[in-house]
Amino acid sequence: MTLFLFLPILLMSFNLGSAELYFKGQKRSLTRWEGINQKKWLDFYSWKKEREIKDRFGSWENLKRERELKERVGHVVDCRGRCLLFRGLGKNKIQFKSTLKEGDEIQTFKDSYLWFFLLDGTMVRLSPLSSITLKEINLTEKEVFIHARVNFGNLLWLSRDDVGFSEIKQRETDTLFRPIPLYDALPRAKKKKVDEKDLFSFFEKDDPTLEQYKKLNQFIDKDRAFYESKKKLAFLVMPNATLFGERLKAEIVVLLGGETYIKRRDHKQLGLKQKGPLETIMSEVFLRGYENKSGNLIEEGQWYKIDPQGKSFENLGLESSKKFALGELMTKNIPTLLLTREYFLRRYSWFVFNPEIKAKELAEKYGHRLWKKWGEKKEGLRARVEFLKEYTRRVETTNLKESVKLRSRLLKRGETVHPMVYDNRFYKLAMQSYYKFLDYQSGSGSDKEDLNSTRHPFWGKVNAYGK
Repeated sequence: MTLFLFLPILLMSFNLGSAELYFKGQKRSLTRWEGINQKKWLDFYSWKKEREIKDRFGSWENLKRERELKERVGHVVDCRGRCLLFRGLGKNKIQFKSTLKEGDEIQTFKDSYLWFFLLDGTMVRLSPLSSITLKEINLTEKEVFIHARVNFGNLLWLSRDDVGFSEIKQRETDTLFRPIPLYDALPRAKKKKVDEKDLFSFFEKDDPTLEQYKKLNQFIDKDRAFYESKKKLAFLVMPNATLFGERLKAEIVVLLGGETYIKRRDHKQLGLKQKGPLETIMSEVFLRGYENKSGNLIEEGQWYKIDPQGKSFENLGLESSKKFALGELMTKNIPTLLLTREYFLRRYSWFVFNPEIKAKELAEKYGHRLWKKWGEKKEGLRARVEFLKEYTRRVETTNLKESVKLRSRLLKRGETVHPMVYDNRFYKLAMQSYYKFLDYQSGSGSDKEDLNSTRHPFWGKVNAYGK
């Protein structure tokens, strides 16, 4: 009976129409035979009362299917270490191309890293000891809205722009994910032809990073208008703050029971040739408190600290934010992963950006509902976002208050409370991989033979004693 309390709200929120819709992957029958109470099922008066409620809403079957629908949000790119997906009462390990749905919680453990792709083209990276819950994805004719909760740990959220990247020769930084499972995105060695007039050029080494950036820019230039036809909105909830905006590119550190740190990356740190298109909705941070309803704009390129109670935030400045520099370094130069995003975008997200797709086709072929646009006067996507702002602020404020009470009770009983802190646990293994990759790089830009002593420093130290 609880379902029918939400029918008026659902009726205003989706572009259903009068036709009966069946979502891909769902059963035709709405009866859950495995959980039926025989006595209640055969009771005439219960059936009559439920029948009267159903008769008030002609499309109640569509609404119930909408209510039970778990839409696909994205796919896993790669996991290094131990990454678990919690769905309902079950859990399982995730790997390359694993499907992510609404309501899924993803968690990484010690020395474990994860990249995953969202259907709007966003790439997300989880550091060790981190967790995120994918709440919902809502598609309209003009927008893609993703709602997620960063439970704890370190996360990088990279929305996709149609701006090209600077073609540089600096080596890749997130070497822990090399090689990527997607063969098409891997660097390729070029076949060279011998030029008798310029023999030295034959021995020069191609720079794989430069070639990756060139290929990446070719993908971005192709079909640019198609994949940028919709606004990409993200609503990221944290225990003591909420970040909302368009085309978000942010790194977030949530210390459970402690502070939260947020930084919006600018185009220089992202390696873009120029700034992206002007955002119609600025990125805002919403703090906690039952009366704290207004948002706070934050600048790009600056780290902000939010206090444990979510009541205030401050700009850390350049000096105070140096403790995050090593963690940021790991994702500074990642053309192979960005190239993987382009392949995933064309494989999984074509229907998301197709302007001609209708509600019926979206439901039956792809298993998604079509929402009303942001500007719709009657309960469009904007109404959903405004509801989430208010609902999230109240719920998370209550959770914070209860967590403070629990902490004080534990301390009174003499129990030890270990607060979460930001240290090298979030990037230690990735940093080791980065330097290990550096040790075996040969000298570039030289026409001389690369000696063992150059490529392997330890070889030179051992053999030096024989000279």
